[in-house]
Amino acid sequence: MKTKNTTIFMGAGVSVPVGLPTAYSLADELIDHLVKKEWARNKIKYICRSERKDMRNKYDFIRFEALLEWIEDVYSNIDFFNFFNYYTEPSAIQLCAADCVKNGGYVVTTNFDDLIEYAFKVKGIQANTVDINTIKTIDDVNGVGNVIKLHGSWNYHREREIIKNSHNIQATMVDIIRTNPTISFNTDSKKILQKIINNRELIVVGYSASDSVDIVPTLYDCNPSKVYWLDYANCKPITYEYTDYFNSNRNTNSEYKEWEKLIKHWYNKGSDVTIISGNAEQSLYLLGFNKYKSKAVYNDNIWKNEVKKWVKKVKYNDTSGLGFASLIFEELRFEEEKLMALKESRGKRDKEVGWSTARKYYQIAQHDYFSEVGNYDDTLKMVKKAQKEAKLIGDYRVYNNARFLEARVFSMLGKYPESLQILDTLNPKIINSDFEICLKRDCESWIGRIYLWSSNYKKAIKYLESAYENAKEIGDLSPLIEIEYALAICSMQLGRITKANEILTLNEKRCYLHGYMNARLIALINSIELNILHFDFKIAKNTIKIIESEVEKLNEEDEIIYYFKCAEFYLLTKKYDLAKIYYEKILEIVDFLPHYKGDALIGVELCEILQFNSPNMKKKIMDITATYYYQVLRFLFLYKLNYINKTELGNVIKFSKLSGISLILLKLASILLTPRRF
Repeated sequence: MKTKNTTIFMGAGVSVPVGLPTAYSLADELIDHLVKKEWARNKIKYICRSERKDMRNKYDFIRFEALLEWIEDVYSNIDFFNFFNYYTEPSAIQLCAADCVKNGGYVVTTNFDDLIEYAFKVKGIQANTVDINTIKTIDDVNGVGNVIKLHGSWNYHREREIIKNSHNIQATMVDIIRTNPTISFNTDSKKILQKIINNRELIVVGYSASDSVDIVPTLYDCNPSKVYWLDYANCKPITYEYTDYFNSNRNTNSEYKEWEKLIKHWYNKGSDVTIISGNAEQSLYLLGFNKYKSKAVYNDNIWKNEVKKWVKKVKYNDTSGLGFASLIFEELRFEEEKLMALKESRGKRDKEVGWSTARKYYQIAQHDYFSEVGNYDDTLKMVKKAQKEAKLIGDYRVYNNARFLEARVFSMLGKYPESLQILDTLNPKIINSDFEICLKRDCESWIGRIYLWSSNYKKAIKYLESAYENAKEIGDLSPLIEIEYALAICSMQLGRITKANEILTLNEKRCYLHGYMNARLIALINSIELNILHFDFKIAKNTIKIIESEVEKLNEEDEIIYYFKCAEFYLLTKKYDLAKIYYEKILEIVDFLPHYKGDALIGVELCEILQFNSPNMKKKIMDITATYYYQVLRFLFLYKLNYINKTELGNVIKFSKLSGISLILLKLASILLTPRRF
């Protein structure tokens, strides 16, 4: 095989033959040593699996990067990765990669280890480790000897030295998102990767395509001319052309794996795709690479011993491991297990540990706050205990977090002035640490939401945009998603429909890629509204169908709001019988939230009026909207429908006290009263 037009893309599987762990095996080893209670240990190991039979959706598992994030949070560091220093003999696969580079090709890897660099040394090539996130142009990776790392490297090889223990790796979700806060690589890195892959032969080995946070979305935008995907199996290599693989080899009833989705995408874009299933080394020989006998001896004791040494140094941070376990259960909303772990955990009166008594009280307060019933009284009691304990040991991180939670409780109780007073006091004026960036982000995000709820949208945007920049800098995904959604709502309320649509589209895609399925559905629900305002009824209908298939995942209130949007869509497309069905669906479940009942009853009445074409239809609709005069005019003003004869409208609509009718009726009234717009 000619290799100067070849790029080899290598995942973690290429390092397993020398004894390095997979993500699963490393996760299991860490959990076994950190979590002392058997029930918690077994449950966490179980929910770290991405192919469980009882998964609520395909994202219902703990990603390895998220697990490391909580480990670093509670135990202060992830220095067990020191084991990379002891693995210096490359496998035969890495020696093949060195041949490719020696002949003018590229090698790209997601791995933190430096075995490819050592393979270069065996082949007489001076290795140069290149972090793709730190370079600007393709010229920085041209030339023999460059190993292109997509998530950084534990050790960096330079011309005359090896820089060990660099810690410059994107191992946690925070690290990855901080480096690339959008849904793929930053612009420079993306362009470089595209030049390395586009119109070239691409050989992918040892890679599962599970990096949905940044790498896979970037790969979707690449266009290799020829793809050889080496799918590991414990057998001699079997070669399949794309159509043969999907038509005969693959189980057609099973869900597509992530790598199968990727090669299907490339094939549809015109790439020639071949799948080779079998032993990876033999598959490379089949492609014309030289045969090598590696000197590496499989040894998994090295990394296991390093993990044990690390655990001995950090276990005091949470001796039972149950505080750490509660955070993992919280990630996937296993509420029963989380509460059990919280109660059984043993916090210490020591601000230097990752799981102090103060933090335990704070986490219990959070549990009460986010419980289904909104347990605000218990939350405030536990918040005060957390503040007292944190002040006693001088842990102002937990103290400030507890104060912030107190402000959130006040805002949920409608006590906005009290909440704003706390938030203004907490909001750091000078930033000296990551924690202060996080605190500033949280304070400004919540101040923005209070102004949103108070209908002061311009002021809300000012705070939310500042919080958004801090969220991108710190790399925390969940706040990023929540702030995007709030910004979209503000833009929508100000009539900035295009801007709102852009934000919601990004928000929905981010939620989908990272498994925030409920947040994704809420973004889609609001996009129905925007598409209706743009009269993009086809897109609105498609969105309704997407949500319809997943509606059982919504909570009761979001389900009701979704049905309102559906009813609005069918009203405006003159399918009054279907609109009535959705209003009646609301009435079936509205007992949970009775304040929506009046709007739904009005909706049913409207449908009946329109369905039977009553001669007094226009007058009846105006009578129904009489109570909502101000909202109608505000809606018309926002969306520039102000050529209506307001004097005539004023003669038939009475002024009265307003209540919270949904925008469904307002849009219907505005369109009926402005036939040119319809």
